[in-house]
Amino acid sequence: MKSKILSVPNYKEIPLAEKFLSLKIDEAAVAAEIEAELHRIAKKHGEVVEAEPGHGIEEGDIVMLKASSELPKFNKPMIPVTVGRGLFDYDFEEAILGLEEGQEEEIELQGKKIQVKILKVKTKTIPELTLEMLQAENNDYFEPATSVEDYKEKYRQGIIAGLKADLYFSGAAGELRDKIIDAAEFSIDEAELNEFIEYQMSGITEEAQRCGQSAGDYMRSLFSNPGSASDEEIAQRVRDNLVLDFKFDLYARALLQDEVDCSKEQYEKEVKYYAAESGESEESIRAQLPYEIYQRQSYSSALQGRLMKEFSQRVSAHEG
Repeated sequence: MKSKILSVPNYKEIPLAEKFLSLKIDEAAVAAEIEAELHRIAKKHGEVVEAEPGHGIEEGDIVMLKASSELPKFNKPMIPVTVGRGLFDYDFEEAILGLEEGQEEEIELQGKKIQVKILKVKTKTIPELTLEMLQAENNDYFEPATSVEDYKEKYRQGIIAGLKADLYFSGAAGELRDKIIDAAEFSIDEAELNEFIEYQMSGITEEAQRCGQSAGDYMRSLFSNPGSASDEEIAQRVRDNLVLDFKFDLYARALLQDEVDCSKEQYEKEVKYYAAESGESEESIRAQLPYEIYQRQSYSSALQGRLMKEFSQRVSAHEG
């Protein structure tokens, strides 16, 4: 590349506004989520029995119901549904949660009214939770638990990690990127930058067409608060962001250097993998993901991982 970064600031020294570091945890909500997860796991190992009167339908329940609607799928005198598995219809299954045996209800799906009557509900007993039940979950989000309490703590930490990620991507990531770029010095080849921008804008236009939208509407959807900006103003916002992406890529390359394996050999391995997974030809994959774009994505992804880790540590330190 002709463009280059002249100074590489240390991202660990870049300050962030306090609003991005204050993680507000609703401990009651976290505890309720953990208990709901443990309840779900235990219930999987229970025995199927007739539901007691007043039992509201829960995930995992086996329900027999009657439905009347203009929609053929929802117009049958007898429909068996295992709630929560999505085998019948996810939205419908969610809509009948909490209903009781004998209850009639009108729900709306796909813009159509559906009259539902719950005929029979079978549920599962809730056995005492054991470590073996938890280990059978094969939860990839954390290391295997050594006890029920250990599982609860690991699950809690997973929830907190998710809250940190939400806090990061809802604003901190953008501010950190912008401050890093402001602290750095660049030598930008305008022709190279313009080629990058036009390539990305062309890709946005193609994606908009695939989605059946105008380029303006599609670009407007990329912003959380586009306001009443015109198509030209929105397009300029996108271009401005692409300039930042271009500079951020230069920073990532200079900072990480050989730590990221995005060699031609690795690229070809990825091409073969995606071709096998998607059923598309390798030529098609290369056309959709040129080597230069693959390099940019590799460096950007690796840097975002670094920044997310740093951010998580700052939040923990800020909260004490």
